[in-house]
Amino acid sequence: MKSSLVYRILFATLFCLSLYGLAHSGGKEWKQLRKTKVVFYNVENLFDTLDTPDKKDEEYLPDSERQWNSERYNDKLNRIVEVINSMSDDGYPSIIGLCEVENISPLNDLCAHQELKKAKYTPILIEGPDQRGIDVAMIYSKKQFKVLSTKSYNVDLGGDFRPTRDILYVKGQFRRGPIVHFLVNHWPSRYGGAEKSEPKRITAAKALASVTDSIHRSEEDALIICMGDFNDYPDNRSLTEYLPTSEDGYLVNLMDGLSDTKRGSYNYRGDWGFLDQIIVSKNLRDDQAPFVLPMSTSPFYTDSMVYIHPKYGDEKPKRTYGGKEYLGGYSDHLPVTTILTY
Repeated sequence: MKSSLVYRILFATLFCLSLYGLAHSGGKEWKQLRKTKVVFYNVENLFDTLDTPDKKDEEYLPDSERQWNSERYNDKLNRIVEVINSMSDDGYPSIIGLCEVENISPLNDLCAHQELKKAKYTPILIEGPDQRGIDVAMIYSKKQFKVLSTKSYNVDLGGDFRPTRDILYVKGQFRRGPIVHFLVNHWPSRYGGAEKSEPKRITAAKALASVTDSIHRSEEDALIICMGDFNDYPDNRSLTEYLPTSEDGYLVNLMDGLSDTKRGSYNYRGDWGFLDQIIVSKNLRDDQAPFVLPMSTSPFYTDSMVYIHPKYGDEKPKRTYGGKEYLGGYSDHLPVTTILTY
């Protein structure tokens, strides 16, 4: 009996000491620390059903071979809502960066969805030059984040290359928290081969670095979060040599060190990897608030979002179409998430 009492006293003492340590870490009161989830998700061809002039959206119309009708469109929205709700057990994400969105219309429908009304999401999308009409975007919770300014930055590939997606810049302030600079990306694809198409992504990396350099020069302690589908992996040259992520740089890729995880955000011929990444300023890796919670960065999935590929025998994200065949899935990418504490 005495032994049991001693153990309980010891446990209570250790628990109190741990709370004391949390309360005094980073100069913040423990009870005042807030946690908010930041997400990036390539939603794979989120098109409405209308023919948009000057955009090559013919594949996603009701009379197309894909038969992209209202039923399939609404099912796509429901799938995205399902994903957002699934990651909201501890509160809705405050920031969700998106790519492969045709225009503002699907985002308005998404934010107005009955099952997302509590989050009070508001969309941001600035039309870019991509010929198919797919753009980068963001939805944010007005309950948790106030937008101060927005802008898009062009990625000029030059020559005879087709225009690619702009970089979306959003500066805002978290509720009773810090000001953060967000940059949402969707770099040129690997179409034609990774090596042949690499110069396009290097150009995109230089464009992103130019923006972050400008922010960093004007405010050395600026909090920067870059997110996107970079169409390159964390160890590729575009991300290691052309962004300031070296030891003496001011950015760090949160996906570094995650290569041994069971899943990434994208599966290519049976191999998982991180084409989708979150890159932050190094001051968000400090132990003083605001900071990115250690070990919080990961791909997000539920069992229904993946399936066993019959050819490769491995899990893959369950996408909307397999070729021209309608699968009724979510996306060919998984979302990536991290938790910001302030």
